[in-house]
Amino acid sequence: TVDYGDPVPAISSSYADLRNGDAPSVVGGESCSTAYVVTSNAGTTPATTCTGGTATNYQLSYAVGHVTIQKATLHVTASSPTVTYGDAVPTVAPIYADLRNGDPASVVSGQTCSTAYTATSAVATTPATTCTGGTATNYQPSYTAGSVTIQRKGLTVTASSPTVTYGDAVPSVTPSYAGLVNSESGSVVSG
Repeated sequence: TVDYGDPVPAISSSYADLRNGDAPSVVGGESCSTAYVVTSNAGTTPATTCTGGTATNYQLSYAVGHVTIQKATLHVTASSPTVTYGDAVPTVAPIYADLRNGDPASVVSGQTCSTAYTATSAVATTPATTCTGGTATNYQPSYTAGSVTIQRKGLTVTASSPTVTYGDAVPSVTPSYAGLVNSESGSVVSG
């Protein structure tokens, strides 16, 4: 039994009906091989054969075996994008490890990726990113979540420029803000 993409396994014979305590070494000149190659698809059963053996006291009769090919594990990690607070929901993409035989990512179908991030997610949070649902002929996907890193958004604060007449009391100076998002007001700024 092998996983898709594994090296060609060593094939050996097993014997039934040896007598008088004879060991397998009484058979000589035997060669064994398989139709399996590293690109053989999971779910197929390439033949294994042994031929050419001779033994003084035995007439050899060969039976064909087979290689069982299982799906290889494919590790899929959801990407971990970085956004600025208030940004739109970023695209989450799958990152593959362990693709074999030069297979492209397109061998996986039906997969969806998403995130818990929304435009109102706070800077101190790390909303998860996930991918699920993929299938592939030769792979069994194994999923790992990622996360979104949310950076602070730049906020421009401009002090007001009041006009006074000589001798007037000191005017109030108030801030105005540029860059607020999500319909927020200056009340989000404290201190």
